[in-house]
Amino acid sequence: MKDFNYFSPTEIIFGCGRVEEIADLAARFGERALLVTESMDSPLAPVFIRIKNILEGAGMTVAQFDGVEPNPTTDQVTEGARLAKSMGAQVVIGIGGGSSMDTAKAVAVEAAHSGSAWDYNCHTAGPTEKTLPIIAVGTTAGTGSQVTQCAVITRTVDKDKSAIWHKNIFPKIAIVDPELTVTMPGSVTAQTGFDAFCHNFEAYLSVNTNPLVELMALEGIRIIIENLPKVLEDGGNIEARSQMAWADTLGGFTNSNAGVTLPHGLGMQVGGHCPWVTHGQALAAFYPAFTRYTYPAAIEKFAAVGRIFNQELVSVSDETAACMACDEIDGFLKKIGLWFGYKDKGVTMEDLREIADCGQVLGDYLNNPRVATIDEMYELLVSCYERQVP
Repeated sequence: MKDFNYFSPTEIIFGCGRVEEIADLAARFGERALLVTESMDSPLAPVFIRIKNILEGAGMTVAQFDGVEPNPTTDQVTEGARLAKSMGAQVVIGIGGGSSMDTAKAVAVEAAHSGSAWDYNCHTAGPTEKTLPIIAVGTTAGTGSQVTQCAVITRTVDKDKSAIWHKNIFPKIAIVDPELTVTMPGSVTAQTGFDAFCHNFEAYLSVNTNPLVELMALEGIRIIIENLPKVLEDGGNIEARSQMAWADTLGGFTNSNAGVTLPHGLGMQVGGHCPWVTHGQALAAFYPAFTRYTYPAAIEKFAAVGRIFNQELVSVSDETAACMACDEIDGFLKKIGLWFGYKDKGVTMEDLREIADCGQVLGDYLNNPRVATIDEMYELLVSCYERQVP
């Protein structure tokens, strides 16, 4: 066995109804809390109000920054950080999906440092321990952001989507309350659920993986294959929602320790150049090309995942099972309603050229078992431009 490290400092508060404990948890860090959320026009507004009432009922001073949008920008982070500074926030609480939790992390950085959060991204030494403590309350099941040291933000003027990746932005506490995910629309459930699949699958494949990551990743993959279709059929299935919340958390654990691979690096660039495309959509469009490009370099691992999808593949060779795993993942995308190409999402061929040219800005591609050149990235993206209707 190779040497490896594993690190996950976030305290997990998991279970239905456990958001009710947030006041006692937040009080560990002080009496002034900033909530970071999307707009109060959101269907999640009752959740935001509920949490604010719990905190204020316990005597805390609470302000709310509700300017989070999908693919959050540096401008939004700066606006939130100004509010955090003006009210003297002692803890930042991100409530929502990955965009809200990532924004909360970036706000916690900028509110405690000089300059902007962008000055502390993954191409720098990163933020210091002065970063405000963060509590993450997830309302989706896919990003894993509640247990990662990653905050994805976009500098719009440059079409540059990057991330802060540093141990000092791990949330101190993650509240994983599956009841908060029940109202997720089917489209969001599918996209975030597939993102959780990708986190686990890519961490399993990563050249930086380790035995603990592999164990968690395979379990996360199994749970998602079984339960994502169930919650799409019945959004009120609280047991299946709970299973997805756990698989999402596993994806955060695996991603934070082994990283992700080629699809995520390119998916980030899709979001930077075409911010109307969600992260889950960017991944789904690329996966059919990615799996076929990568599986020859990871036969045993693709075979293992193929056999989770289809137990009949136990009786065939690893090479055959690995090849068939690509078809199984295609079938899963069709089953959950994510079978489309980039053209369907308004991405142009010119966009794909720019995306490929930026494909090595982030180092995720180096984690892939087969490392792609810029030209190969472009060819793969182009092959995903139009998708044949099933």
